[in-house]
Amino acid sequence: MLQSGHADYCEFANSHEPFEFLKKNDSPYLFKKRLQPFPGTLDFLPKVTSGISEEDLDFLSRYFSYCVKNKKLQREIINLAVNGWSFHHEDETDYLLCEDDVRQIPER
Repeated sequence: MLQSGHADYCEFANSHEPFEFLKKNDSPYLFKKRLQPFPGTLDFLPKVTSGISEEDLDFLSRYFSYCVKNKKLQREIINLAVNGWSFHHEDETDYLLCEDDVRQIPER
């Protein structure tokens, strides 16, 4: 559901954020903003299967690891963030939020 449940108009419904996004002015900022809210205390995150290559994940891990508090789940967090997801905590509930279609998924 993390992939198939996106709204039709959601850019992340068909693919992860294009790697060229790092060349845009606001995209690295938005990517960092998706990475930063994931707490360091998480021990589980849903997995996203995406088309991003291992080399690109390695690159993103190398340059954006300083934004990730949870080193144990760093690759999963980066993979979620590159696919549009960020972590939110509200009213004692943890959930993932898609940046584009604002869809919410409970963390557990």
